[in-house]
Amino acid sequence: RRPPRSTPSNSSAASDVYKRQQYNKRVRDNVKANLLMALCYYHLGQKKFTEEILRRIEERHEEDPDIHELMAEIYMKIGKYERARDHILNAITIGGKRESCLRMYAEILDKMSAYRQEIKILAELISIIGENEEIILKIADLNFKIGRIKAARTLIKILEKRRYDEPELLRLKGRICYFLEDDDGAIRIFHSYLNLRKHDHEILYLLGHIYAKRGLVSEAYALINRAFHLKHQYVYLLDLIDMAIANGKLDVAEKLIRDAEQDHRNDLLIEFYRGKIAEKQNRDGSLNYRKFIAITGRFEEFYNRALSMNLSGDVTGAVLFMWQLLRLIEHVRFAIGRIIAGEIDDYSLLRDLLEAYHSTY
Repeated sequence: RRPPRSTPSNSSAASDVYKRQQYNKRVRDNVKANLLMALCYYHLGQKKFTEEILRRIEERHEEDPDIHELMAEIYMKIGKYERARDHILNAITIGGKRESCLRMYAEILDKMSAYRQEIKILAELISIIGENEEIILKIADLNFKIGRIKAARTLIKILEKRRYDEPELLRLKGRICYFLEDDDGAIRIFHSYLNLRKHDHEILYLLGHIYAKRGLVSEAYALINRAFHLKHQYVYLLDLIDMAIANGKLDVAEKLIRDAEQDHRNDLLIEFYRGKIAEKQNRDGSLNYRKFIAITGRFEEFYNRALSMNLSGDVTGAVLFMWQLLRLIEHVRFAIGRIIAGEIDDYSLLRDLLEAYHSTY
């Protein structure tokens, strides 16, 4: 009697499945190791190698949510926010709305200035992990950024009732006061905040602006100078030049202009300030003003950028660009006034300045 033909046992089939699982795990681990290597290259400043690793992994069409989440993190670090958003959405689609994914998605949207959408994602995050004061404060800040002042204040009151006393809450309250031109409230809150966070350049700058508005030029200059030494923002430097000229400190103004020219050699606002200095020294400033007039084309640029930011929900950014536009217009008005008063004898310059002024309307 012949023995029955052998068939693959259940244990053999299970062994094959196990081997396949182990192989897939090794592949996934290898991909993650490569992504960690890409992250290392990023920290070493080798962006080219980071992008090359990402490109190779993109070709694999991975279905692991952890891999997509890690790729989103790296793309965000190298400034490719749309690719980061695509990958974090893949991670959410494949692996569900995990806390880490929603937090990263909110961070990516913040980088993209998509504040309205970010508010929705943070609200989803709260529904998953429960109420979180840090997230509520972030939502309040985002509401402020898109101009929903009432909503921001409502959330601030909720946090105050819970005795949430983080410095960032003071910072937001002060910025709202500044935005609403409640200068007394802003001064009081900003000083309280700066006792806790003395190196916040933005708040030092805003406080300096309030003092300048009140005619306290020395105090304003000191605050904005501190802000500039903490963060070399060009707008801070322009204000320092303006105040130095107003105070008659022309040698200081000229030094600041030389500093400005190192990084902004072709910025014709510098010519405007040179014209003001020339007049203070009883020299002819019309040549500098004539160079400044070439900035006319930037009026439309500032307006378009402000409009674009406002449409994307970045009200703070829009206000900043409109402020720069108004600053340019104010400079043009100043030069027109000097010619009309007979202090600059150059009527062809007056014609050009008037054209520049009317081009803003």
